[in-house]
Amino acid sequence: MALEGVHVYTDALSVAAGEAVRFYLSGTLPCKFQVCRLGQDVDSPLEDEVLQSWRVDDPVMQPIHPGSYIEIAKPLRADRELRALTLEC
Repeated sequence: MALEGVHVYTDALSVAAGEAVRFYLSGTLPCKFQVCRLGQDVDSPLEDEVLQSWRVDDPVMQPIHPGSYIEIAKPLRADRELRALTLEC
């Protein structure tokens, strides 16, 4: 399935300081891509420090394959209320 727009993802969910992380971009539109160190005010980009910036003039779209799933290692009990749940898609 082709997705219009610009989508960026990494090869790791998290890295420690000093470790490398690779960024992958799938897109149908030219764009400018930046990696920033967030400032103290998380609601404002004014204090953010741009660490690296790239221009992508000729993006390549990578099709996705719907049908992904998550696996929960410890089964949830139907008789207990879930206090919190976070999903990132």
